[in-house]
Amino acid sequence: MKTYSKDDVINTIRDLLQNVTEVESIEHVADSEFSIRIIISKTDTLPVIPTHSYERFIDTFGSALGHKFNSTGSISSTGDKVEYLDSKSGEYWTRQINVNLDQVNVEG
Repeated sequence: MKTYSKDDVINTIRDLLQNVTEVESIEHVADSEFSIRIIISKTDTLPVIPTHSYERFIDTFGSALGHKFNSTGSISSTGDKVEYLDSKSGEYWTRQINVNLDQVNVEG
């Protein structure tokens, strides 16, 4: 089992999602578990993400992450919710994605 710093994992997640979706935050929860909050849209519109497209996004993201760390794992996500984001000074629809890498040690 290979060991990575939490910053290495966070930076890899951010790099994989760059130009794909807007990332509000990535947090190291515990061990090899990370929580990613993505921005869906402003609240002046209803968030519309076709289920098939989102499932494909999650599958592709999971595969790319597993390949980067030579690991299997699990990904789950919450429903959309409205949050006030200080970084954007407004209310936005967001979604939480939880990632757990099985064969990776994370330090720091």
